[in-house]
Order: sequence, then structure tokens, then C-alpha cells
Amino acid sequence: LPFKEYFKHSLRNRRYIEMNFSNLIDMAKNTWSKKKYFKIIKDIERKHGAVSSFFFLSDYPTEHRLFVDGAINSLEESGFGIGHHISDKSVFAKELGSDKARFENFNSAFIGERVHTLRFDVHSLFLQLEENSYDYDNSLLFAENLGYRTGFSYPHYLFDPVNKKTFNTLALPLNIMDGTLVDGKYLGLDDGNAEQELFQFVDNNINYGGGLSILFHLNFFWINSKRRVAIYERLLNYFNERNIKVGTCEEIYYWHKDARSMY
Repeated sequence: LPFKEYFKHSLRNRRYIEMNFSNLIDMAKNTWSKKKYFKIIKDIERKHGAVSSFFFLSDYPTEHRLFVDGAINSLEESGFGIGHHISDKSVFAKELGSDKARFENFNSAFIGERVHTLRFDVHSLFLQLEENSYDYDNSLLFAENLGYRTGFSYPHYLFDPVNKKTFNTLALPLNIMDGTLVDGKYLGLDDGNAEQELFQFVDNNINYGGGLSILFHLNFFWINSKRRVAIYERLLNYFNERNIKVGTCEEIYYWHKDARSMY
């Protein structure tokens, strides 16, 4: 976001901003260097032996394309995953094919996606995903709370009630989104309570097995930066201490595919 938009973003989130000198200095620095969190998060994950999937749109303003190209190139053949952050508008307009073709200009090796803004009709979305050969979807979420929207902790295929068969695209449901915890339109928690809610959910739900999918946006770290980066690092420490693998959506897809082939 340019300065004006970042100022508006900060103003909207003013009730959650920690009012101390160090944090205000960080926010001032973020006015010019918000992109640094892309590298910070990658470095933290490498430090903890973790990798995650990064999702990119197919359309960016011209002034950002160089950064996006560099970001995607830095992820290729690094163990990190790359996914298509498909436009919700393309889903509603049934133009996913052209959206996918544009993203292939950035990267052609991706196998899955997440819908931008998480706005979609499930049946229409999965019909289009199947038509355009997406292997997995990572969009099914309760935006207003933490949980299992489809009721399963393991990846699974959705049933198409119209055509009386399962879709070919694997559902990797989302369980936790950063915005769910801190955005005013959802739970609207301060950072301390958000961290407590996050760890309580994870601590309870790892007992079910399967996969646990957590979404962090880079702009989450533009507010209360040091504290929120520390929360993310503590989360990775938590998984490390319990020998729980932190991997990409692609790894989960291939793990599920291999397990399924055994039966």
C-alpha cells in the first residue's frame, strides 16, 4: 500500500495498535519498507525448518510487477510452495481460465489455489477448478471463527450433488485466518487474546490428526510488527517442540495422493 492507503489501514486498525514509542517507530518504517516482511517470514521459517505456500494474484499494478517477479523467483526450487490467489471476480464471472493463463506468466508449475477475499459459491468454484485442472483448493473457511467448515481434519474430495460424483480437486480446508482473530468485522481480538485463542485452538485440534491449515497475510505484520512476528515465531516453535511438520499445501496434496494410492 502507498503511504495514503497505509495511513487509512492504520487508522481503521487504531484500536488494536500498541501505543508505545518502539511500535510507532516500526510503523513509520513500514511506510517505506512493508515488503521486507516477505523476506522476514521466509527467514523465520527457514530458521525453524518450516516451509509454507505463498499465494499470488495474476494482476498487479505495473510498479509492483518487478517485486512480484523477484518474490516468485526466490521461492522456486527453494522448498516453498507457490499457489494462485485467484480473483473472486473471475470466479463469479466464470472467467477462471483467463485468470489462470495470466498467472502462468509468473509461474507455470503451481498446482493449486486460494480464492482472494474468500468470496465464492462452492459448487460453481469447484466446477471451474475441475475444468481448469487445479489439484487443490485452500479456500473453505469459517471467516468469522476458527474451525472446520467441512467437518473434516483430513484433506478430502467434495461431492458434486448436481453431477452425482466427487470433484477432482482436493479440498484442503482452512482452519485459522489471522484476520478472523484481529479484524473488527470478525472476532476483533487484541494481540494478546488473539495469540491465546490461536494456541488454544491448535493445542486442542492437533489431537485429531490430519492437517491443520493456517493463513497469515503479510499485511498482518504491518501493525504491531515486532509482537506479531514474535507470535508467528512462537507458533513455529510450538510445532517444532512437538515434532509436527510444517509444510506446504503441495506437500499435503502429494501426501494425500500417495496415501490414497495404497488403498
